[in-house]
Amino acid sequence: SGSGKGKAGLGMTFKTVSGKFAIKRVVEGGPAANGQVLPGDFLVAIGGVPTQGMSKTELARAVLGEAGSTVEVQLQSNGGPVRSVIITRAAAAPGRDSGGYFSSDNE
Repeated sequence: SGSGKGKAGLGMTFKTVSGKFAIKRVVEGGPAANGQVLPGDFLVAIGGVPTQGMSKTELARAVLGEAGSTVEVQLQSNGGPVRSVIITRAAAAPGRDSGGYFSSDNE
């Protein structure tokens, strides 16, 4: 406890588009790779908290948690209905792209 080992993520990377967070990439074999989370989807809310106006730090805090814990994310594809997906957090496998657990670069 207190070692920081408890930080697990959702297996997706983010980018900001017009002030909103969008899914940039879904990590193959990661928690979000269940076909329900698609690159380009907008992240509307996480754990019931709207992402509008969140900083990247606040989003990272919402994304990360204990491995095995679940979080509800609300996603919206271009103009489509908002849909809820429950994702179980998982720690990055050793040597894997840990950026999938949280990164937000603006390319």
